[in-house]
Amino acid sequence: MLVRPHLTEKSSVLAERRQYTFLVTPDAEKVSIARDVAARYGVHPVRVAIIRLPGKRVRSGKITGQRSGIKKAIVTVRKGEKIPFGVKT
Repeated sequence: MLVRPHLTEKSSVLAERRQYTFLVTPDAEKVSIARDVAARYGVHPVRVAIIRLPGKRVRSGKITGQRSGIKKAIVTVRKGEKIPFGVKT
């Protein structure tokens, strides 16, 4: 269900509040995302929020097209737990 962590400036700020962002498959559900995060990272998800972002229209000369959309999940973990990824210090 998890494709990869979604590492951006905003997701780094959210990680300080125990909220981690992942790109997920289009058919992913909250329960399956929580199970996958728990199995892969050994943490206990408390809350899962799902966001669907539509694809953007693009143009190259006369040719127009559309990029594919993405689905993100923001997973909140228990207090005191961390997922070891993010900005390297």
